Amino acid sequence: MMDLPALREDLLAPTPGRAAQALRMGLICTLTLLIAETYGTPDIAVTTYVVFFMNQPDRMGSLVQSLAITVLITLVLACLFLLAPAMIASPPWRIAAMAGLSFGLMFLNSASKLQGVAATVALVVVYCLALLGSSPSGELATRALLYAWLFAGIPAAASTVVNLLLAPAPWRLTQQALAGRLQVAAQALADPAGPAAHALRTHGVQDDAVVQKALRMTRLERTLRPQHLDALQALSDRVLALQAAVQLMVDAPNTLPPPDAREAMAHTLSEMAAILTRAGYPACIEAIDGVEQATPAARQPWLLFNAALAGCGEPRAEAAPAQPATGFFLPDAFHHPRHIRHALKVTGAALLCYLFYTATSWPGIHTALITCFIVSLGTAADSIEKLQLRLTGCVAGAACGIGALLLVIPQLTDIGGLCLLVFAGASVGAWVAAGTPRVAYAGLQFAFAFFLCVIQGSGPGFDLVVARDRIIGILLGNLVSYLVMTRLWPVSVSQRIDEALDAAQGVLATLQQTQPAWWRWRQFAGAQGRLDNAAVDLQLALLEPPAIRPTDAWLAERRARLQQARPLGARLVAAAEDPDLPPEPAPAALPSHPGHPDLGHA
Repeated sequence: MMDLPALREDLLAPTPGRAAQALRMGLICTLTLLIAETYGTPDIAVTTYVVFFMNQPDRMGSLVQSLAITVLITLVLACLFLLAPAMIASPPWRIAAMAGLSFGLMFLNSASKLQGVAATVALVVVYCLALLGSSPSGELATRALLYAWLFAGIPAAASTVVNLLLAPAPWRLTQQALAGRLQVAAQALADPAGPAAHALRTHGVQDDAVVQKALRMTRLERTLRPQHLDALQALSDRVLALQAAVQLMVDAPNTLPPPDAREAMAHTLSEMAAILTRAGYPACIEAIDGVEQATPAARQPWLLFNAALAGCGEPRAEAAPAQPATGFFLPDAFHHPRHIRHALKVTGAALLCYLFYTATSWPGIHTALITCFIVSLGTAADSIEKLQLRLTGCVAGAACGIGALLLVIPQLTDIGGLCLLVFAGASVGAWVAAGTPRVAYAGLQFAFAFFLCVIQGSGPGFDLVVARDRIIGILLGNLVSYLVMTRLWPVSVSQRIDEALDAAQGVLATLQQTQPAWWRWRQFAGAQGRLDNAAVDLQLALLEPPAIRPTDAWLAERRARLQQARPLGARLVAAAEDPDLPPEPAPAALPSHPGHPDLGHA
């Protein structure tokens, strides 16, 4: 099922900023290790691993993530100080508190804007409560809670310092990403059958989502003048339209402009990319002449290309249509049972692991509890797909960690050597984690297993029993989470597919209505993103257990709808620039299938 060449490309491709991000993560992990080793805090491996959940490609995103996790953990632990005496004296109360906090935080992780943040907080807090079981007195319990805060405080402090000094500003990251997209479009025009055309087709909208997130962080950071930020935002819209135009041109031979026009287009895009690479803003770009002589098939993408060039370097001329405000919770947070069920499943898996290693007096496999929060996913298909990546990353990280225990750590004489070793392992894990979602999970598990093997206390340690138990814990946590997600209230991706297709086709039907051009381009990006997600989910659906897997006929119908809708968005935005031709027909709405009565054995 796995596309090995594509996975290999995802693992090795030196995408812009990937190496710098991996080295920066390695440095933050090393600094976290050094601080924790100096002060002798417990569970240094977990503290170091939390770094991976606190960092983004840009400095502002990293600061926001670190602050959100730290504040939320502080609030939860402040409440736990009041309950600590009762939880120490009564194991049932302690388990009830673990269950309640895990359920509440994982509900927030599924049903609110705290996705990712709440799961990290749940990991730290529930593990802290598990440690209270070994604290025989109030003083030790107080120390355990304070140490739990340091699980987040130390990596947050290290991340803040390193990111302020070394991480790129979000506006600079935006310019680099736009330059890369323009260069890919130029290469696609130069070689319509080459790999650049394929990259444009598969990654264009995904890259735009990264750019829009960086722009939001730029606006929050306030380090760019408002007029420059507005111009950069408008340029991101125009790059999106340029990509759509180029995609239309390379998708069919009859839409390609003549060679001389195509060469001029590629040259213009390359020049714009070079200006952005030098931290400038392309402006006053001339249109590509000759559209009047173009064939009807080539006219529309050419007009869209020229429309996107017009006004480069200027802010949006018109305001966006009013949109309804979104709240903290998702619209179905308190109506759809999937959020409560997800919280119950993750909580059940974590407590099952906790009770198992407590009843068997095997505390060395406590990593099973932590793993349940790291690998929690919403659907059965996601869980099955990611299981292979998680196990691969775990085995690779454990092999490297055990190899280091046998060959490297016995030669170390001070903390400096251990820091170098952790820097190397963290950089490798961060490199993989900075890749596409198809490989990112493997990077996270690699780093987790590697840290648990080589970081065993205050200083270099090479106890193979400790490494063995921790790896067994990871594997146990993965197994329990997989069984719970696929056997208890398993969630199919089928509903997600229909929701994405319905939303995308609803947007496509409005693309030729009177509205600002840039708004059409933005709507097109949203529709294409939903269609891309639906395509991924259609592949994932094949991995689901037979009891919840859609039928072959159901999948075939959705693939046909997807094939119909996918090329239509670019044609619609291009047709809107050509008043001389009749508009493209809007796609038919996808019929509703409440309850999915045709789901069953494939």
